[in-house]
Parts: sequence; structure tokens; C-alpha cells
Amino acid sequence: MRPRWWEWPQALSLEAPLVAWLWLQALAEVHQVWMPAAVSWGLVLAVWWIYGVDRLLDGWRTARRGSVPPTARHATHWRCRRWLLVGVLPMVTGALVWLGLWRVPEGLMWKAALVAGLAVFYLVLYVPLWRGPLMEVGLVLAAVMMLELARKLPVEPADLFVAGVVVVILLLSLFLRHFSREDRMPVPKEVVGGLLFALGVCGGVDFYGGALPLDTLQLAALFGMNLLVISLAEAETEAETARLRQWLVAGWIGVIVIHGIVGRMMGGETVPREVLWGVGVGAGLMALLLPLRRVIPVSATRTLADAAVVIAALVTWWLG
Repeated sequence: MRPRWWEWPQALSLEAPLVAWLWLQALAEVHQVWMPAAVSWGLVLAVWWIYGVDRLLDGWRTARRGSVPPTARHATHWRCRRWLLVGVLPMVTGALVWLGLWRVPEGLMWKAALVAGLAVFYLVLYVPLWRGPLMEVGLVLAAVMMLELARKLPVEPADLFVAGVVVVILLLSLFLRHFSREDRMPVPKEVVGGLLFALGVCGGVDFYGGALPLDTLQLAALFGMNLLVISLAEAETEAETARLRQWLVAGWIGVIVIHGIVGRMMGGETVPREVLWGVGVGAGLMALLLPLRRVIPVSATRTLADAAVVIAALVTWWLG
């Protein structure tokens, strides 16, 4: 499965790092925060690492079932798995360690390490290579140990609280999966992924005194909708389509609530108007994609959904 020309950014896992970098720069501009190059590079490399590993795990799981990778991005990563595992991923990991230990401030390093721990927990939970009671008990113990370790690290109480909330949501979703007829996690992977992406993007700006909690919620809704639109285009059953559409509507409602009520009542002190406008533009563009997804290729829907988030970041940056 050779990627078309517009699929190459996704096939090489470049679209997510680009989105992360643009939003980091846009938020820094809006909040008038100076962002060191080491922080920008660290975010770009970390996002690429997580997306690359996620697609490798998806390819591994597909290969174990004897199936063909479902998309060009999965096929490309699986075809190049030896180069990735032996060469590229170790080099990126080494660069991240170097940046974290010698270039990024210590407080931000621990903040990023906490989000990275949540991302690894998310990957293990949502892309399991094997399932069973022992795995679930191990996940619960790992979550408790991670939070206990985080309590001993020099991280802000607010960051520790957010990490605890995310872990509780993930464990509750794991528990409720046993009561699902489809044996599926009640909270979709896309929603959790959007939240973690937003935490990573806002972390640097927040450390230097910029991002506010509602910035993170707005971006979590936007990134979650981006992933939901892509999954909706790739959905194979009516039940899956209906489920994803419900969460997508919830995301739009969340954006409208923050944009229309909180933003109007509290003004720019709570959520900068530049962020409100940017997220509103991105959410609106993705709303236009829903009727188009039936008449354009799935790969084009993925590209346009990513383009909507890029345009939203550029609007925010320009207004800032």
C-alpha cells in the first residue's frame, strides 16, 4: 500500500509534530511567553515518538491477526519497522533524554515526564498486544505505582491532580469495558488521545506562566474532534459510526459552552479570545467535513481534518 502524495506526512508521522509545534508557538505568542528551542524540539520529538510507537503497535496487532495494515500510515510504519526499532526510535529516545537532562528546565522536565508516563499507560491500555486478568491487574498496580512515584517528584499539585483524574478515567473505562456488549472501552481512544495531546502542548506554556486550564480544555476538545473525525471516516460498522458521532457532538457542545458562555461571561481573562477564535474556526471546519466524508476518499478526510487543526493554530498565531 503506497501512500498518495497527500498521505506522506501521515505515513511518516509528521502531521502530529507539526500541529503540536504550531499550537505551542501560537499559545506562546498569545500569552507573550518566550519559548526556548529545546522545549519546542522536545515536544516535536516526543509527539513523533508516541505516534510512531502507536502505529507500530497497531501494525503488530494487525499482523498477529493475519490481516493487512488498514491504512497507508500503518503499512509504512510496519514495512519500515526494523529501521524504526533499530535506528530511528533509539536515536529519538536518546535526543529526548539529552534534551530533558541538559537543555530543558528541571521543573518542566518532570512535568513532561508525568505526561509521558500517562501516554505510555494510554498506549498499553488502548493498543494491547494481549489481554487477560493478569494484564489488567498489572495495569492497576502500574497506575498506583506511577501516581505514588509522581507524589515524590517535584511536580506541581495541579499537575498531580490532573494526572490522577486521567488515571482514574482510564481505569474506570477499563472496568466498564467488561459490561460492554462489544467488549470496547467506553471512553474512546480518540478522546483520551486528544486530552493527552493538549496536556503536552500546553505544558511548556503553562510552565513559563502562560496557559490557563480552559486553554487546555479547549484544545483537548479540538484535538479529540480531529481524531474522532478521522476514526469516523475509517469506521466499518454503523454501531461504531453512531458511537463516534455521539462523542463528536459532545466535543462540539464542549467548545460551544466554553466559547459561547464562559468566554462571553469572563472575557479574555479566562480564555484568550485568540484561542477561542482559533478553536472555533477549527471546530467549524471539521463540522464541514462530516457531509464531505461520504463523497471524498478516507485518506483525503484524514488530511483535511489535520489541515483544519493547522489552520486553527495559524489563526490563533496570527491574532496573537
